[in-house]
Amino acid sequence: MPLTRETVYDLENQYDVIADKDEDMIDKNFTTLQSLHGEITRRNNYKQDEIDDKLVSLFVQAAKEKNISEDWAKAYLFYVYFDEE
Repeated sequence: MPLTRETVYDLENQYDVIADKDEDMIDKNFTTLQSLHGEITRRNNYKQDEIDDKLVSLFVQAAKEKNISEDWAKAYLFYVYFDEE
């Protein structure tokens, strides 16, 4: 199942909110989310550049289990898949 347009907009909106936060806080949370992202993609047989609605759901759920908000998880995914240089 491909990534829906609504999901992309949701990820981008969360990224826009997070982008205004303190840079040290962003680095800290994104570092934590980076290892979680690697774990989720490996466990569910995703390639590093693959994303779909299911991966977003799995990642958000895993982040919540680690007491990381859905907003941060979605912002991280937008950064990795659409904004990282």
